Amino acid sequence: RKDILASPISISVFVDGKKLEKSESKIERKEKKGNKTALTLQGKLGEIDISSDISVEYDGFMWITLKLTTRIPTKIDRLTVDIPMKKEFATLVNSCDYKLKGTGALPETGWHKNLKKKPVFWIGNEDVGIQWFAENLKGWCVNDSDHSLEITPGKENVLVRLNIVDTPIVLEG
Repeated sequence: RKDILASPISISVFVDGKKLEKSESKIERKEKKGNKTALTLQGKLGEIDISSDISVEYDGFMWITLKLTTRIPTKIDRLTVDIPMKKEFATLVNSCDYKLKGTGALPETGWHKNLKKKPVFWIGNEDVGIQWFAENLKGWCVNDSDHSLEITPGKENVLVRLNIVDTPIVLEG
């Protein structure tokens, strides 16, 4: 077993230019059946309620459904999911276009992809990695599609960022 994450995966929501702080959250196991476990996550960022159903399989595959709700209309400026990886486990990228285009060493300047064209990518090293994919990008509000995925190398870690909202939207109450 290798801990490839530098810290936990996080969701950031920005309203009026300010990052909302997590005020509460809880996770509970709903069911364990064979090689599969079902979890429920509930949390709060400011006045926004977050709920997620997570299915985890024996090989690490996870299916995640995320839902944001609010009691009053709230204008969201930006919403990101950050996956901070230890640098030694994030040396290679694959755009998963099956033509080897966009595949190879992670450039020192970083890497980005338009997930609207094909919502899948892989990042890792010669031994381990993370493959992310989505059926579709329903609910995403992205103006700069070419940067819906950004991978930014740092001194000790590599930040994988999914830009789910990059242009203001109103979450209806």
